[in-house]
Amino acid sequence: MGVFKKYLIYIIIAVGIWFSFRYLLPLVLPLVLAALVVIPSASVIHTISSRLHIGRGILTGALLIFIVFILLLLLWMLLVWAAGSLSAIFQNSTTIWAQFCDLVCEGCGMLEKQTGMEQGTITAVVQERGTVMLSDLQNMLLPKVMTGSMKSVRSMINVIVTLLIASLAAVLLAKDYTAIRGKILQSEDISVVAEIFRKLGRMLAGYVKAQGIIFTVIAGICLSGYWLIHLRHPFQTALVTAFLDVLPFIGTGIVLVPMAVWHLLNKSYWKALVCAGIYLLCIVTRELLEPRLIGKNTGIFPVVILISIYTGIKLYGIGGVILGPISLLLYLEITKALHKFF
Repeated sequence: MGVFKKYLIYIIIAVGIWFSFRYLLPLVLPLVLAALVVIPSASVIHTISSRLHIGRGILTGALLIFIVFILLLLLWMLLVWAAGSLSAIFQNSTTIWAQFCDLVCEGCGMLEKQTGMEQGTITAVVQERGTVMLSDLQNMLLPKVMTGSMKSVRSMINVIVTLLIASLAAVLLAKDYTAIRGKILQSEDISVVAEIFRKLGRMLAGYVKAQGIIFTVIAGICLSGYWLIHLRHPFQTALVTAFLDVLPFIGTGIVLVPMAVWHLLNKSYWKALVCAGIYLLCIVTRELLEPRLIGKNTGIFPVVILISIYTGIKLYGIGGVILGPISLLLYLEITKALHKFF
């Protein structure tokens, strides 16, 4: 096979994966979600069903109820954290604004002194521009907030409908999983595809395991620091901080840096130092653990995973955080399987 034809096939595979995830996946998403629940738990459900003589569909339904319970528990913890954080912000909003204004005025005063300008000149300009910018921001955000609220309601309805269909599909799939699996493995062509997806599943499981270990370590570091500075809701805040650390291009700094600045403005210097120390420790921990764990479990360098996440976000939107690495792993497995024909 010519070089041009070979690379043309590689390009077609890449475009096919993108097209499938971008346009076909939403059409079969409930079935995919059902498979993600049924396939990993198939052996356990089969064992329990054989011993207790309970239908696999019933056991799968019980598993789904358990998963929903865990998700609702995590959502409740997140809401408690958000309510506590917003309450603290609202209660101290006047103090925060006053301290911010004092800080700006001090900076303007120092600048006026250094440049020899009349005292209050820069301060008056900054205050005037700040008032205008705040008014423009309010006028710009209000329509977007209303439009975003309607979109959020529609998105929530779509998510609920998708989850309900996925739950029903999971129960039905679990009931006939053994027969479906047997027919798939009988076909030689489909068995090759199944093997590709098995390898993909193992690599994804390794990636999730690596991220889970890093998440646990980061959460433990944050929890220790938050407990040390007597933060309200330290456990929930630690979980949210660790979750943000998993997301690319966000990290723990979005929580810890404002927290450090807040303590600095309140002249709680040791608390600000603790927050800065937590932030640096989280960065070092991820830099040390990520190359070893991800490389060990997936065989792919972390920088390649990061690029795939960035590319995935550009191609698929926010879902690219997950679909980007999956597309990369699927592309590698398909090209590896086809390599023997070249």
